[in-house]
This record gives sequence, structure tokens and C-alpha cells, in this order.
Amino acid sequence: MSDTTRHSPNCRNFREELRGREYESWKTLSGRGKGVEMYSEVTAANSWIANKKGLLISEWISSLKITANLASVRSVPGRSLDGTRCRYGCPEIETLAYVLGLCEQGLLLRNSRHHLVRSKITAALRNKGWIVEEEISCLAENGSTRRVDISAYNADTKQGIIVNPTIRFDVGCHQSAEVHLEK
Repeated sequence: MSDTTRHSPNCRNFREELRGREYESWKTLSGRGKGVEMYSEVTAANSWIANKKGLLISEWISSLKITANLASVRSVPGRSLDGTRCRYGCPEIETLAYVLGLCEQGLLLRNSRHHLVRSKITAALRNKGWIVEEEISCLAENGSTRRVDISAYNADTKQGIIVNPTIRFDVGCHQSAEVHLEK
């Protein structure tokens, strides 16, 4: 086969069509296709899949496994001989979303990640000239104590914002709309 035949527009179109079909098939898999849907949503953010710069091979493989819901958690078939419940004694089924978002064993790591994200947002707002305060305690209308992660005020435009960053496990392309309704 010559180079012109191998890379002809018809061949590329055919390859793209096959890739698209396989992607759609992969996306519909009940357990392992959940994270895959996000690949087409934010292609720039997913460039690390093809470009492994800055990652060790083991980190790249682990990242792929986590994104495609193939991480070593007990709910993945074949990973555990004694059930799907959390290995730390929690009554919950050990899914990746549970381990990253709810399990008490990961609380310190989640808090650390949250504070890192909060600090980066705060620094970006300060670089833009905003007056920023972090971790402000206040009272809700019902009398309960609340904490605002970031309160920012722009003296030039007289605008203020309150930001409460929440890191969630991706479950689909409609998640941002669902979180917006929830908040």
C-alpha cells in the first residue's frame, strides 16, 4: 500500500468513523464507560492521554485506570474475594467515587486538595486586584454556623463574589448543570 493510499482523506474519514463508533460503544459500558464520556467534552484538558509529559509511566497508567473507572477498588469485578464493601470497615460499597469523595480514610487528602484549589483561586483573584478573604465564619438565616471558602471584592467595579469550590468525581457531561441546580 502506498503512502498516498494510507493517508488519503477517505481513509482518515473511515478511521474517524470507526473511532467514533468504538468510543460510543465504550461509553455505554455500565461500569467502565462512565469516565470515558468526558474525553470528548474537554479535549484540551485530556491531552495528557496522548502526551505523557511530566508523568511517570506508572502515573500515566494509573490516571488512565482512574479516568476509565478501572482503579483497584472492590466494586470492580475480580478485585476482591471477600465482597464489595470498603476495605476499611465502612458499610459502603467501595467504588472509586466513594474512596475519593466520602471514605473517612481519605479525609485528610481531600481537605488538602480542597485547600490547594482554594489557594490557587485566591491567588488568581488577588493577581487580578481583588480583595480576598478565606475561611470566613458566618451565620445562616436559620442560625446555623456556615463557613465561606472565599469572599472576594473588587473595589474598582464594586462587585463581590463568594466562592465555595467543591471537588467532585466526574460522573457525566451533565454534572455541571446538576451541581448548579443543587447549589
